[in-house]
Amino acid sequence: MASTASAGCFDFDYEELSRKVKGFLRSPPVDWNSKKFFRYNTALYACFFLYSLDCVRVCLAEGPDIYVHSAMGLAFLALSLAMCLLGIGLAWCEDVRIKEIGSVVVVVLLSVGILMESSCHADVSRRHRTFFTMRAILNLWPVICQWRLWPSLIYGVLGIPIDTLMIAAQNMLHNEDTSFLLTTVFAIMFVGTYFQVSARTMGLYSTEQELRSEKEAFEGLLAMLCDAVACIGPDWDTILQSDCRMDSLTGQSMTGKLLSSCLAGDEERTRARDAFASAIARPALLPTTFTVDGESSKVDLFIVHRKGCFLLGIREVSERLARNATAGMAPIQLPGESVFVDDDQVSDISERPMSMTTEHILASGFNVTHLGAREHWLIEESDLSWDDSDVLGSGGFGVVAGAHFHGSLVAVKTVHSSSDSTSKASVDRQKSLLSELRMFRHLRHPHLVSFFGACIQVAPFQVSLVLERIEGGLTLSRFINGLSASCKDRRTCLLHVCSGIRYMHSLSPAILHKDIKPSNVLIQYFAVSGVFAKLSDFGLSHHLGKMTMSGSLHYMAPEVMCRGQQGTGVDVFSLGRLMYFVSTSCIPLTTTNNNTNMEVEASRIKARAMDGQIEVDWDKLLVLEDCRAIAEECMQLSPSARPCIAEVHIKLLCRWHNKLAISP
Repeated sequence: MASTASAGCFDFDYEELSRKVKGFLRSPPVDWNSKKFFRYNTALYACFFLYSLDCVRVCLAEGPDIYVHSAMGLAFLALSLAMCLLGIGLAWCEDVRIKEIGSVVVVVLLSVGILMESSCHADVSRRHRTFFTMRAILNLWPVICQWRLWPSLIYGVLGIPIDTLMIAAQNMLHNEDTSFLLTTVFAIMFVGTYFQVSARTMGLYSTEQELRSEKEAFEGLLAMLCDAVACIGPDWDTILQSDCRMDSLTGQSMTGKLLSSCLAGDEERTRARDAFASAIARPALLPTTFTVDGESSKVDLFIVHRKGCFLLGIREVSERLARNATAGMAPIQLPGESVFVDDDQVSDISERPMSMTTEHILASGFNVTHLGAREHWLIEESDLSWDDSDVLGSGGFGVVAGAHFHGSLVAVKTVHSSSDSTSKASVDRQKSLLSELRMFRHLRHPHLVSFFGACIQVAPFQVSLVLERIEGGLTLSRFINGLSASCKDRRTCLLHVCSGIRYMHSLSPAILHKDIKPSNVLIQYFAVSGVFAKLSDFGLSHHLGKMTMSGSLHYMAPEVMCRGQQGTGVDVFSLGRLMYFVSTSCIPLTTTNNNTNMEVEASRIKARAMDGQIEVDWDKLLVLEDCRAIAEECMQLSPSARPCIAEVHIKLLCRWHNKLAISP
């Protein structure tokens, strides 16, 4: 019993200790640290270069006899000058890792040059004064330049044997008996200082990231609640930056323009200045009137002061009230509702929680209908002639059916009919179609399925997309596996898909497809020109800047699975996986066991991605051997290591232009 109690007294939380040690040893990212503090290194290199030049001046004035060993003293002086110049040159290196490692190496060699040069002086007073002064300054280098912890520790640990060798050389040259203890104690003290500096720098980085996250969250909230967002300068008038929604609202790019030019009359401008003045103390709300090209609209301005500038949210109010009134409804104040100026205007359903009321869905239907009429893509159901037996495809989302639109064949994509249009399953499917509609409004390219318009039914809410019909079209998976596609056809399909993605990424802001896979690539085959590929299914697409976990696991980028920062690299990664499929006719990351449960397979792929294991098995029959190198570049683990889609497209064009008889 006593031993148990004794053991209980000494229980120790090793996980807590490990967490604290890891936190103590953390350092900010090298790119952030280099951007913030590397210029201090350059300044110190310049100071030591000037010091070395002064030593040269003294040597020329007094002669080389100032050194006990002239050749050795001049050689180490030359080493000091060379290291200073090399250190200054590191400022132009673009690789931050090389800059960091190079700084450690250069400062170590600079220490050797400076200290050995001072050790060669014949004047004992000058020798000791210079040696210990330079040693103290060099030990402070990581502190002054805010080095990260590990480079600082490496430099500090290397400094102890360097000091010992320097003093030993000095004792040997001058028959002295200088103690090693003092320099060793100083070196150990400076190593402790490095820990303190690293902790302070890490705290600065963490604080900056927290402020950045807070700012992004606040701006995101403002953008969700308002129809447009802008950044206003400290003069309360100049628009420093405006989003595309404000440009659409005013019909022109507003960046650099004056906010007062949109306000009706001097009285409104005075009220606006008063509101901006009061916003310095607390956020302000200003109901006012916007006047653009002679047309006036009532808006609410949300003004928030942020570090010398102002965030301005603009929300239009008049059309919303008129719209609800004409629908025979009481005005509905919907959180996050948008006016018809931007992508998010058709995302009333797609951006809402699942617990939507019937009024919410009805209001969204009126919003989308108004937008369709305004942008001339709204199609009346009477303009379509349906054939219930002409089903082109179906799935969990709904059905794609054939129809005639004023006598021409089209494909109509709609959700499965449901008795309860407000059920979770029905709303989910409507959200997907609305997301696809939001993207289709901006997309026009030969290698993307064309969008003709949409039918909007308000009660019950129903969306049907009217799309280009790909006659005799096959999915890429059926084309590759079912028709034994030739190498030329495979290359052509990849080039067409690249071209479509390149167009989407070139838009401002860029649009991410997020679901590039063989079943979403449609193939037409023409007797004369051959294959023609088109990218389809934009239900998961969104503008650059949003983070969602969506797509097909076999083609999904690791940062999407890990819910990390998502940029255009997610489509490049999926394209690399698509290249693998086209090159080998095999689905990436599949097992040889056909009886594997789908959930088990999904868990396996996610676990591999979390561990950074994203490599595919190339030990298969390669139909396109010249595609492997580019595909592997696209499938790099780090998004920053992947090429942009334009680079991929150009590389493929240059590599295949002779085989396909096209111009790069």
